[in-house]
Amino acid sequence: MDEQRARIQAAKLSLPHQGFALSRPRLRGMLEPLTKSGGVIFVVGGPGFGKTGLIVDLLSTSDARTAYYAVDESDRDPVRFLTRFMSGLGFEPSLRVSTTTAGWAGADAGIEALDLAAELIDSMNRRGSERVLVAVDDLHLLEDSDVAVAALDLVLRSLPPEWTMLLSSRRGMPFELDALRLSGRLVELRSRDLRLTPIEVTEWVRKNWGVALQPSEARALWQLTEGWPAGLSLLGQQLRSRNVPIKRRDVVRAVTSGEGLRSYLERDVLSSLDSFAREVVLTAAVLPRVVFPRDETLLPGEMGRAEAVLSDLVSRGFLVSRIGARIFSIHPLVRAFAERRAERSQCETELTWRAAQHLEHHGEMREAVSLYLRAGRVQAAARPIQALALSTLNAAVQFGRDDWLEKLSGANSSGEPWLLLAKARILQKQRAYQEAEVLYSRSASLTNSGRNRASLLPSLFGSAFCLFNLGRWEDSLAVLARCESVAHTPAERTEVMATSGNVMLSLCRWDEAVARWEAALAIVPDQERKSIETRVTGYRSRLFFLRGEYGLAKVWTERALKMSLDGPGLIRTMILNLASVMCIATGDYDSARRHADTTLRLVEIKGYSLLE
Repeated sequence: MDEQRARIQAAKLSLPHQGFALSRPRLRGMLEPLTKSGGVIFVVGGPGFGKTGLIVDLLSTSDARTAYYAVDESDRDPVRFLTRFMSGLGFEPSLRVSTTTAGWAGADAGIEALDLAAELIDSMNRRGSERVLVAVDDLHLLEDSDVAVAALDLVLRSLPPEWTMLLSSRRGMPFELDALRLSGRLVELRSRDLRLTPIEVTEWVRKNWGVALQPSEARALWQLTEGWPAGLSLLGQQLRSRNVPIKRRDVVRAVTSGEGLRSYLERDVLSSLDSFAREVVLTAAVLPRVVFPRDETLLPGEMGRAEAVLSDLVSRGFLVSRIGARIFSIHPLVRAFAERRAERSQCETELTWRAAQHLEHHGEMREAVSLYLRAGRVQAAARPIQALALSTLNAAVQFGRDDWLEKLSGANSSGEPWLLLAKARILQKQRAYQEAEVLYSRSASLTNSGRNRASLLPSLFGSAFCLFNLGRWEDSLAVLARCESVAHTPAERTEVMATSGNVMLSLCRWDEAVARWEAALAIVPDQERKSIETRVTGYRSRLFFLRGEYGLAKVWTERALKMSLDGPGLIRTMILNLASVMCIATGDYDSARRHADTTLRLVEIKGYSLLE
């Protein structure tokens, strides 16, 4: 087990093998000022747009000191992420953590992560005169860890002059990099920049297929693939499947077939594999990533045979990427095809169910829920949903995915409190507070009747949250009074008092609100103190604002802004929103605009319906 963890760690720091790749001088030219003089490069695009290929191109041709780090789901633990990242840069972190899977909202994670971020900044500054190019790949996997994102944000804003940080993600990230943008030290590449041009398509075909296309043919191929690099790679593999050199007429025939690229690839490219290789790929596609030997039991064939197939496909640059030693990722196009196939086949549905059990056993709860629902095992999804729901008491924090809702709604989930609670959280995210509150109330009612009493408090918190957002503050307070009778642990009682104090604030019951906050601070467990203190500081700012004492309100807001730097994203966003209002009230319009713009970016990226 220790050897496997060591291999996973080494894999995260190894530049991936890309199979067929194409140098991108156009993009290198856009980025050269930053790769030479330092700054932040943010590359955002969907699967198959060549983000990792661009990283490989830049790092392999750079004359600076380079480092590569591949993010995975375990990096949502901010302490683990920062210690691994520092080790990858050759720095010795002061804090040692276990490599076993752990909850990334654990005790003191925010404080420890902030300390590690400060250590990392100090270590980088000691090498500030050295030119360094650091790439962080698949950053979107960190988006659920607000603490890890906040720590990396702090590092980016403190980057030494000669350092360049290259970040790739499938989605935008809520970094506050306005100062870097204004100073010309930030370049952002999006999908439209990453798409291949007709000239680049011509060069790709010449280099990888040995075919010289006419300009009109290259443009037709560009239109067929929409400049999607993965499309060209997959199409090329299909053309090579006959083990004879690709001819110009083969490319022209593919271009003029008149069929959409995706359906063409799904039908013909996969059929070019032998039956065992096709079975391995489609089985592996059920998992978010394939780790050997952990996932060997799910794959067909005797021990080692499936891994050999995947390794061979990586060497051919076909459908599979190696993201570490004995760790593989199947192309999203194939994963989508495998998902549709599973919906039509009972045999494939059984495979999906077994994969869900496998992932649940290894602690990958969100992926397990998705697979249980895809397999039609809705009741089984209640177990990992319970683990996700109990990971936080804050009703505003989301743990579900929008695509769960259709499957939860289409199944008989009316008698299972955890399934009702999951549906309510998703509806709440979509601002359907009325519908969500009905589901929360039904879940609480089932719990009261003896069905899984652990779900009672989360259901009541959710109901109070929805009632508050519907403007029914007295009703929300009444539900929180029920929460108070149910809460037993200090953490539960702290959440009740802090939340009810905020509702009392909206009702202008100033003294009672302050008394609630003081009571919450008196009993809060040490591991929750930072978060609660930040929230209460923001509540005090709102109190003074509502009383018309804008000067005091701004002082408390500035204090809350500093405290929220390493806190959860929702709290940070609410305080930024509050800060913009305070700045308007005190005439500081430039700061108000800056805070409002940052708030809007966070709302767009994170989908915070409360502020939308």
